[in-house]
Amino acid sequence: MKHSTFPIVRLFTPLFILLLHSLLYANPPLQHGSNFLEAHEDAINIKHYYISEKLDGVRGYWTGKQLLTRQGKLIPAPDWFTENFGPIPLDGELWIDHDQFERISGIVRTEAPSDHDWREVQLVIFDLPNYPGPFNERVVKMREIVTEQDVPWLKKIPQIQVNTIDEMHQYHQEIIQKRGKGLMLHHQDAYYHSGRVNHLLKVKEHHDAEGIVIEHFEGKGKFKGMLGSMLIEIKNGTQFKIGSGFTHEERENPPKIGECITFQYNGYTNNDIPRFARFLRIRHDRDGETCLE
Repeated sequence: MKHSTFPIVRLFTPLFILLLHSLLYANPPLQHGSNFLEAHEDAINIKHYYISEKLDGVRGYWTGKQLLTRQGKLIPAPDWFTENFGPIPLDGELWIDHDQFERISGIVRTEAPSDHDWREVQLVIFDLPNYPGPFNERVVKMREIVTEQDVPWLKKIPQIQVNTIDEMHQYHQEIIQKRGKGLMLHHQDAYYHSGRVNHLLKVKEHHDAEGIVIEHFEGKGKFKGMLGSMLIEIKNGTQFKIGSGFTHEERENPPKIGECITFQYNGYTNNDIPRFARFLRIRHDRDGETCLE
């Protein structure tokens, strides 16, 4: 395993990535949800929310002319895949099935698209960025768009409503049992706003977050000559090591310095460091700039 031996390179690599990205791409004005906090659930009138499954795919933004990633990069989908999506901007998830994140991520990143691979892919829409009405109107409009366009791989995420928090938790468990990632709660009266918002909430089985890889540390014993742990930095500037969750192959070929990773954790320590942090995967669909949004 190659080790990072130049502190100056380690220090400036993430910054260089951010600068390079800002020069090449403009982030689409997408909306991002906040975490649902069980401690605050009594303050939420769940009857006012639409509930949908949180899909574990790659964010796809149809501008009306192009299909882009959340960072504004052009997705090299075959022409036939998008030619009948229509002129209205669509916010959704490029998705295949549960437990297929690595496959969909690989398909989306392939510069020479394979018709065979893309036949597996769906764009599952969950919002309309440019539509002027509240979410309950956008739900109706999305249904109309999918029906009118009549494209087999253009779908609308099912939206349900429940009467109690207990019913929401029950639905959450049903999704988890299907190996789903969690739920999204969208307030019926909310308008679409770019950036992080409080009217769109994420409900997940485990907490997860993103961080940028800062440094590698060689392992000991059976991990000698491979990755033992790595130092990452998260949104608030906190740096800490992650040493678990890696496969043998990932220890031999660890995430590169400056790459964005997702990790899982269970709450925080007294020093506000994610507790029991463990590596989940590299976020190929995010880079240094969008990693710490």
